[in-house]
Amino acid sequence: MPNNKTCKICRNKLFLFYKIDKFPLKTINNFYKNKEIKLKDLSLYFCNKCKNITTYPKIQHSILYGDFLVNDIFYKNLSKKKSTKLIKEKKIFMNSRVLEISKNKFLNPEVFKKKKITFNRINFQKIFKKFKLLSNDSFDYIFCYDVIGNTGNIKHFLKCVKKKINQNGKIFIYHHYGPSLVKNLNIDRIYFEHKDFLSLNAIKEIADKLNLHIIDFNFIENKNFFEVVLSKSFMKLGSNNIKKTLVAERKFTKKNIVNFQINLNLIINKFNKFIIKNKNCSIYGFGASIGALPLIKIFNLDDKFSNIFDDNPLQYNFRLSNKVNIKVNKFKKFKKENKIIIILAPRYKSSIIKKLEKKICLGDYIISLVPKFNIYQKRRVDF
Repeated sequence: MPNNKTCKICRNKLFLFYKIDKFPLKTINNFYKNKEIKLKDLSLYFCNKCKNITTYPKIQHSILYGDFLVNDIFYKNLSKKKSTKLIKEKKIFMNSRVLEISKNKFLNPEVFKKKKITFNRINFQKIFKKFKLLSNDSFDYIFCYDVIGNTGNIKHFLKCVKKKINQNGKIFIYHHYGPSLVKNLNIDRIYFEHKDFLSLNAIKEIADKLNLHIIDFNFIENKNFFEVVLSKSFMKLGSNNIKKTLVAERKFTKKNIVNFQINLNLIINKFNKFIIKNKNCSIYGFGASIGALPLIKIFNLDDKFSNIFDDNPLQYNFRLSNKVNIKVNKFKKFKKENKIIIILAPRYKSSIIKKLEKKICLGDYIISLVPKFNIYQKRRVDF
């Protein structure tokens, strides 16, 4: 696929390898039920030098996050356990200064207050304006949750963060791991909010230019996510993952990209044959998170569902375009009919199957699309 785009991280030529046609700009539209849904083709590009995967076009924050307050619905009960564990694991002592940068509230301020630790938070929606308001502040620990790949300008983001960290302070960054998007077919991560799917080589490229040191690196959740720790000062935290990962990523090439295309097309073909064979079944989806959108678009499911169920359904329906408006209901039970239930939240496949197997009827199917196409039928398990 010809293109003339270059990588914003290392200036190498980008390789266009996948495109989703007519993708909604707003991925959670429940507060905009009467407004027109805007659609654009979403393209994925790969840099063979720094191994970054990036999306085009780049959509402005004001358009993407205009309805982002919906996320607080799922984060009302802030995790005290997570904050307590974090303080212990990262050895955050009394009188330390901590900054959280996130889309959603991950940490509980009250836990830090009780430990006599100063705590601040910047909402990603207004991140660069908020940085200016903190002009006289500096921190010992900065935690960046699921934001670095959403900024559109990673170097500028890290440059701002660097100004806020003390000389011996630590910057903890958590995000999706780019190579796993390809290797594990994590297509539920593909939408306009995720502008970059980073590799460690890409982070190192930027960190070196800003005189930041990578002092630790760890994989999370089957290598689908990562934690990288940066500092102005060089220090060793005991991890051997940095060098191993940098070397392993250099073997990640266009061949992996081609395999992504082949494997995904094989699954799409298997799925289509199964649907044709079972055309008399009603089709349901389970999972109405943002990640359901790319699955619905890639597998051409826009007009296939009788309904979509979720444990915490959004306030309004699931809007895919101005014509397609899928009803989302809280999951209780199914009608007695021949049905296929498609898992739209791959990360939670095991728990969804466990939940559904008690509710489905003999002969019903549960389908897992990625990373492998699997079929579960009542009283017969193929998983």
